[in-house]
Amino acid sequence: MQRTFRGVSAALVGLGLAVLVGCTPTAAPSPIPTPSVPTCVPLDGASPFPCTQADFDALAEQRALYEEAETVVKRYYDEVNRQEADWQLRGMTPEFEATTTGDFREFTRQLIEFDRRDQASRVSGSVPVVWVRPALDEDLDGALVAVRSCVDGSQASYVTSARPTPQAGVVMKYVFYLSRADDVLKLSSSSSEQVDAC
Repeated sequence: MQRTFRGVSAALVGLGLAVLVGCTPTAAPSPIPTPSVPTCVPLDGASPFPCTQADFDALAEQRALYEEAETVVKRYYDEVNRQEADWQLRGMTPEFEATTTGDFREFTRQLIEFDRRDQASRVSGSVPVVWVRPALDEDLDGALVAVRSCVDGSQASYVTSARPTPQAGVVMKYVFYLSRADDVLKLSSSSSEQVDAC
């Protein structure tokens, strides 16, 4: 009886091992990696699309240029806002020198002279840059890049020596053209129109 028990035990153990061995999962072969395809995101907001690495790199470079242009526009208007608070602050500061060149620098210089002559100051509100967007369809006419921008002065009020009663500001849309001067991207010219809202 004892021998039979041992034989049965041995048989059960062997069967168990066989079951365990038979149930061990076989490792799946590693999938063959497929090359990833870059996705280009157009600057005009159109749907992303698969593209070549060269197209992806070119678009990334273009996007970086527009982001740099946006920074220049906002930096310029930060200085405008600072100076408009008091006509006596108006001057061709290093910040204006760093963000302008060519015709736009001369335009800025003339605005400063007019404001100092008229003693124009902003007495309330601010003039935020609401948005800056790539101007993809603009003729650059020698510039490196162009951006559109909307500047909202409707919540600001101004006085001059001839008009001491505060007058409301306006909303302006611009096309800014930027060029490199001394390897630095700067505002070189612009066009503008008054609009009702951004």
